[in-house]
Amino acid sequence: MISIRHLTTALILTASLGAAAQKTSKEQLPAGFSPATTTLLVEHIPEKTTPKSSENSGYDAWTYYFMRKNGDEMEKYLQKNYPYKYQLATQKEIYTDSAYNDAKTYRYALVATLIPVDNYMKYMQNGQWKMTNNQPIFQYYIFDRVEKITYAPLSKGSSLVMWAFKQGVRKASKAE
Repeated sequence: MISIRHLTTALILTASLGAAAQKTSKEQLPAGFSPATTTLLVEHIPEKTTPKSSENSGYDAWTYYFMRKNGDEMEKYLQKNYPYKYQLATQKEIYTDSAYNDAKTYRYALVATLIPVDNYMKYMQNGQWKMTNNQPIFQYYIFDRVEKITYAPLSKGSSLVMWAFKQGVRKASKAE
């Protein structure tokens, strides 16, 4: 069964990417995914990118700030912990035909999304109303660029982008 969070994320991705991501899967990894035989595109946000110039309107300035801030650490983590071929790519390069249009070589991408804050007023047992303080959650997914399928999150995610990234990289590197 697909979780509410997965459906919400799929809707965010679909709405922000248009026709690029119309299908989802409840599996975390594609049946044909083998890190040893493909070059994984890894979503990267260049230093000068702002939400206004992004392909994904679902991201906000907060998301961009933390992904840019951790960009160097993400690349270092990949170099040390992902022993297979990978290429950093922008959202535009991942979701549209680009320099990476060779489907055999660049079929899969590791992409991020942000589950928005779910703040609401909650009625407490003491008779008072209280605002919830939930934090947004970063999650990483595999996106099949040929079939246009977004797979289920590679982990539960984290409010810290680096933790979510590390979980995603570990899961992707263990696929064989």
